[in-house]
Amino acid sequence: MPVEANARRMYVVDHAGKRRICPHPLEYATVEKHLGANVSDQMLRERTGHLEEYFCSNCFHAVAIDPDRDSHTCSECAEGTLERGIELANRTCPRCGEGTIVGKPMKTDVIDEIIRSLDCSREASDG
Repeated sequence: MPVEANARRMYVVDHAGKRRICPHPLEYATVEKHLGANVSDQMLRERTGHLEEYFCSNCFHAVAIDPDRDSHTCSECAEGTLERGIELANRTCPRCGEGTIVGKPMKTDVIDEIIRSLDCSREASDG
């Protein structure tokens, strides 16, 4: 089974200190849900970030980290350093030497649903 190297995902840190993924394309709706409508620019900088898939060079454990805020040491084996998954996409697997790490495009289900609902509302108003 191929390992997937995903792109960056925005997150917000809620009031309990938990990171919450902000689904695309409505990232700021999730931010507003957890931080409120009138959040300051400073709080946005402090409480939002982006997660990326990284892989351990030693044990090949996959982990999503914020590269600007989190340690680049493997949380699983504590020996390897983490490498960006996207940089490994479509290359031969460094662990087994046979498979390929597949770069997977972002899911567009939500965007498709929004477009369908807009088309339906336009048809209803035209008809």
